[in-house]
Amino acid sequence: MIAHHNPRIALAITPRDSQFHYPTTNFVIFDHTTVQVETVAAEITVTQPREITLYERVFDLLLATAVTSESARSLIEAAINHYRPEKR
Repeated sequence: MIAHHNPRIALAITPRDSQFHYPTTNFVIFDHTTVQVETVAAEITVTQPREITLYERVFDLLLATAVTSESARSLIEAAINHYRPEKR
């Protein structure tokens, strides 16, 4: 596996067995000014500061359960090996 270093990007993975028990949808936070929320039917743009704060809290909770660096690499390699078709 090849990794590229970029100080502006961090990869963190929340393991399947993590203790994160909050329902959420996919969302992206842009510079603490906008949150783009993906739902089944539409994308929602959130710009109200109090609502952005809620998404930032959820992000912090997710990040607290996530793994990085070698732990993340190990999870990725395990998933690749699990789903890789057996060699014949």
